[in-house]
Amino acid sequence: MKKLISIFFIFLLGTGAGNVQSRTFTGDIWNTIPLEEKIRYVEGIYDGMGLMTGPWGVKSGNYLITELTQDELIDRLDRFYADSQNINIPVTDAISLLAKEMKSKNIMPELKKLREQYRK
Repeated sequence: MKKLISIFFIFLLGTGAGNVQSRTFTGDIWNTIPLEEKIRYVEGIYDGMGLMTGPWGVKSGNYLITELTQDELIDRLDRFYADSQNINIPVTDAISLLAKEMKSKNIMPELKKLREQYRK
């Protein structure tokens, strides 16, 4: 029986079933997906924000984009990623920067740091 289980696990590893790959969702992906997928992604962000700010969630210290419609956020992300220097920055970091910018924060120092961090 032990031999059968061992063979099964070797088979799983050999087929790649035990190998999970993930890719960070960055501007290079954002710029290639159709508008429908951008809408779904942003809807997920807004749904997640709703969970974060619910009675069981935390609010302090978070920069939330509640003043923007989903269409406006998509437009801002499109403009953000039009700058090739921002292409490797994850979308979640870009959204955080845009939220800080809306709160009249100077985002340039953080943007420069992210550009350096994600430079390939």
